[in-house]
Amino acid sequence: MEITICIVFSLLSLAKSNRHNCSILYRTADCTSRGLISVPKDLPRDIISLDLKHNEIETLPNNTFARYSMLLTIILDNNRLSVIETGAFSGIKRLLNLSMEENTVNFKEFNTNETFRSLKSLELLDIRQNLETMKSLVTYPYLGHLTNLIYLYIDLTDNPNFTMMDVKN
Repeated sequence: MEITICIVFSLLSLAKSNRHNCSILYRTADCTSRGLISVPKDLPRDIISLDLKHNEIETLPNNTFARYSMLLTIILDNNRLSVIETGAFSGIKRLLNLSMEENTVNFKEFNTNETFRSLKSLELLDIRQNLETMKSLVTYPYLGHLTNLIYLYIDLTDNPNFTMMDVKN
C-alpha cells in the first residue's frame, strides 16, 4: 500500500513538472508541434538548445529567454511570429544559432540593432520567408552590429535596399 502511494505521488509530481510537454534530452528541449502560444517558462535553466518549430507563437515579449542564459541555439521556424519586443533576447550572451524561418515578422517595424544587441556571439541567422511580397522595394534590417555573423539566410527581392537603417550608437 505504501509503495503504491509513493508511486502515485511520484507520477503526479513528474506530470506537474512537465507541463510544457517538451522532450528534454542532453540539455536539448524539443518543443516542436506542441501547440504552444508562448515560450515555456518551466524548462531546465541549463538547456543549450530550444526547438520551438511548428507552434502558434505570435509574440516574443521582453525577457522571453532570460531564464535560459546558456542557450546556443533557438529554432522558431513555422510559427505565427510577427512581434519581437526589443528585449526579447536579453540575458542570452552565448547564442550562436537563431532561426525564425517561415513566420510573418516585418523587420521594418522594429529596431533590429536594439533587438539583436545582446546576441554578440551569433554566427547563424535564418530569417527567410518572412517577407510578404518579393516584387516590392524591401529595406533589409541592419545587422552590422552582429560582428560574428557568418551565415545569413534572407530572402532576396527584385529591388533590395541595403541601407543602414535603424543605426543608433
